[in-house]
Amino acid sequence: MKKLSFKFLVIAFFILIQANGATISKKGVLVITKKVADWQLLNPNTTPMGDWVQGPFVDGLMAIGQLPGGKKYLKAVNKIGIHEKWGVISTEWKANDHCTPQAWIEMYQIKNQPEMIEAIRKELDNNIQIVSAQDDHLEFRKKNNMKWSWCDALFMSPPTFARMGKVTGDQKYIDFLNKWWWKASDFYYDTNEHLYFRDETFFTKREPNGQKIFWSRGNGWVIGGLVRVLEYLPKNDPFRPKYEQQLREMCTKIKEIQGTDSLWHAGLLDQKTHMQPETSGSAFFVYGISYAINQGIIDKSSFMPVIEKSWPALCEFVKSNGCYTGIQPIGDSPVKYNQNCSMPYGVGAFLLAGSQVYQLVNQ
Repeated sequence: MKKLSFKFLVIAFFILIQANGATISKKGVLVITKKVADWQLLNPNTTPMGDWVQGPFVDGLMAIGQLPGGKKYLKAVNKIGIHEKWGVISTEWKANDHCTPQAWIEMYQIKNQPEMIEAIRKELDNNIQIVSAQDDHLEFRKKNNMKWSWCDALFMSPPTFARMGKVTGDQKYIDFLNKWWWKASDFYYDTNEHLYFRDETFFTKREPNGQKIFWSRGNGWVIGGLVRVLEYLPKNDPFRPKYEQQLREMCTKIKEIQGTDSLWHAGLLDQKTHMQPETSGSAFFVYGISYAINQGIIDKSSFMPVIEKSWPALCEFVKSNGCYTGIQPIGDSPVKYNQNCSMPYGVGAFLLAGSQVYQLVNQ
């Protein structure tokens, strides 16, 4: 039997610490997030890097690139951007096309190279022009493919507008963001449950237990979108308190329905039917709650126990080679799936979560 390398033993030790629910350490968070990122970089999905499937992963690389020893991941994003020519793909549902370019704008902040934002700025300008000429209806239909007419879109596009507003100083991007976020919220946000319907086709559908259908990943995308909007929204923006209040409400609900396995399942209000933990939505919830604690939006003493249980539980889905599993495949509703499934958007959610958990823990 070959002797195990010291590096492997160190990695295994930190994974074991996380999985057994011991005190979360900064070093442990760094080790496991980098391990997951490295696996995904070495095992790329065949989806184009500009597609929404890859977007959270590229955005997650940017986030952990800001952590100690993270320059490797910033270089990876720069390499991806060059390969993609800092472009924007064109698909039927436009918000999806805006996900990966969030990283282009963040890279522009570091390198100040105008070509990094030329294509996405042109795309957002075109989006504003077309939507402004349309009516304000938001139903999920092909006619509304330029609008945020499904809840997942709130991660894909609004943070891109927030970033563009920040780097250009042009208020039109912030105005568009504020108008359409709150239109989507008025349409899809259940003010009693403090969760988002995926789209209006779910308004009257019910789980086997009679509860409304609220999809874990869809609500995870929304909480992630709230975080990524607030990161770049001006501190004096009149709508900022509303975003913070919605994040506070959603975090409170997520805390309330955390599963006995410390995670959240594909159908948030019927965990008996949906017995599997779903690790992409769960990671986004960890991301949102950790950010909200870090920013003083929610009380640390009340919400830290949620993280102390959920982060180690997420780490249990990291295989020894770094593959992050338990991710529901592409879809639009809660379903049963293979727990060995891994997808770039779930990996990205884990990296984003790790970037905030790292800031949250004390040692």
